[in-house]
Amino acid sequence: MLADGSTAMAADSDRDQVYVVNFGAFNLTATVRLNAGDEPGRLVQDKGGAVHVVLRGAGAIATIDPGAGKVTLRRPACSTPRGIAYDPAKDRLYVACASGELQTFTPTGTTPLSTWMLAQDLRDVVVDGDTLLVTRFRSAEVLTVDPTTGAVTDTVRPPAFSNPAVHQGMSYEPGVAWRAVAAPDGGLVMVHQRGMYGRVQTTPGGYGGLDPCDSIVHTAVCRMKRGAKVEAGPALPSFVLPVDVAVSADGKQVAIVAAGNGHAQHGGARRLFTADMADVTSEWSQGCAMDDRHGPAPSPTCTFGGSGGSLGNDVIGTGGAPFRDGSGGAVGVVTGNGGTGGIFEGSGGTTDSWVPAPAAAAGEARNSREPAA
Repeated sequence: MLADGSTAMAADSDRDQVYVVNFGAFNLTATVRLNAGDEPGRLVQDKGGAVHVVLRGAGAIATIDPGAGKVTLRRPACSTPRGIAYDPAKDRLYVACASGELQTFTPTGTTPLSTWMLAQDLRDVVVDGDTLLVTRFRSAEVLTVDPTTGAVTDTVRPPAFSNPAVHQGMSYEPGVAWRAVAAPDGGLVMVHQRGMYGRVQTTPGGYGGLDPCDSIVHTAVCRMKRGAKVEAGPALPSFVLPVDVAVSADGKQVAIVAAGNGHAQHGGARRLFTADMADVTSEWSQGCAMDDRHGPAPSPTCTFGGSGGSLGNDVIGTGGAPFRDGSGGAVGVVTGNGGTGGIFEGSGGTTDSWVPAPAAAAGEARNSREPAA
């Protein structure tokens, strides 16, 4: 979501496009087409209103005028740009690279002001007061970095997790920091995975058995803030590949997207889960539950809009062209088949310009090229 509170932008790495959406009018106002293979990723807006997007496939940064819907600047960066953040106090852009570089740019500069070599596998970068928080993808480590020198002053990880209700109390270790975003009151919120630390045995229903809470890998949300204890929140069952997270303006709610559930049947695993921050980032005695509070319940199937449509907490639907009337189910947060009316077109349409949830974040539309581990 951009600073005006009514415009959102999302990058589509599969189609090399960036979408501009007006939520007040609920329509797509622009599609910014990039070069083939650019793979646009993270987005950030500066105080002048320009939006900067990392081009993962091109090793570059594109600057977009959201009002005009066009690219105004393109500059080279490291070969593997991943995360990007903006510090309005210093008027600086920070780019984190999978190859280990942390680069600093001005919003209009064509070359980096500085390049510091940190650890490999950098993912996201968050401005936290007078420091930077930089995540590492596979280890889920968070590096505290001095933005003036590039020195790493601290390294932390989410805590390990163990609960008698989850796989007979086996220990789970944190890893795979899919996405980290700034928290409104300081620090960051990270969605990551945790993997069971121990011998894996096959059982009926898979490695973890028939209970989704007993899977050998599960999703978790972590809240990190200077001076505050980092707690191991509950396991989020049946929520696969949590590639994006968004936090409400007051910091009290969180929304998470599960790309691995993109083809789940209606009434099955959820693609979007929203919850109170405290419910998913604080230690909980029961450890795991599909109660739609501490963990996602199966997606609902109640009717919405026209006949035949179904309300789902989903990110990407099937069929249908976005933001047009017609028959059929809905693309996105409303899914259905055979419904009439509503604000989306159903089967027989196209989905080439769909912009996914969470609406609160300016993030990536799809992440099929992301490594699974």
